[in-house]
Amino acid sequence: PDFQTDMFQKVKDKVALEDLRVEDQPETVALQEWLHQVFAPFPYAGTPAGTPLSVGAVELADVIRFVRRNVLPNRSLLALSAPMTAAEFRRFTSQYFGTWVKADPLPYEFSPPAPAKSSKALLVGLPRAGRSCLLLGGEGFRMKHDDYLASVLAMRLLQDRLDQLAARRPDYRFQAHGEGRMLGGYLLVQAVGPADPDPAVFGEIQQAIADIAAGKFTREEFTREQQA
Repeated sequence: PDFQTDMFQKVKDKVALEDLRVEDQPETVALQEWLHQVFAPFPYAGTPAGTPLSVGAVELADVIRFVRRNVLPNRSLLALSAPMTAAEFRRFTSQYFGTWVKADPLPYEFSPPAPAKSSKALLVGLPRAGRSCLLLGGEGFRMKHDDYLASVLAMRLLQDRLDQLAARRPDYRFQAHGEGRMLGGYLLVQAVGPADPDPAVFGEIQQAIADIAAGKFTREEFTREQQA
């Protein structure tokens, strides 16, 4: 690729600005911190966009070095239909790919993180935002396959319970998240409400997660969410 200094700086500034905006969003801050507590030191613990500190430390030379070391053409195929000879084809492609040659890939090993032994709870309050976010979640169930749909159904069942809670607590907004990672199902709940959170809300969310993770829902509830 053509590494242009001005374009690199423009993208870098944009990412850094987005990271700074996130700091005023308690629900996003809570989710990032929860993932860090649960998954560190595994890759799941980090944010794909980085942090203001990490993005600010990146230089163009770092990007060039990363691309040349990790982006390899070993299994790449390029199909081009045009009235040209093989030599003309090579000259044409070299304008865009340069001396892009095969190389031995770097060794990479990834072991899934150990299952969480208990639920994780995190409360984030940001004075500038004027509200708080309670994030509660944990590994609640195992799956036979890395099945995204199973986690979605569990999330929908949990959201139904949270909607019932929201009807009683209109000062809170609840959002359930269901994720399937490495054959483990994770249920997360974000509760955004007043700056001074009510401990009773924490207890009700915890019970809702425990019930869904333990399969404490009716066949009718499951069928309704399955057909939704």
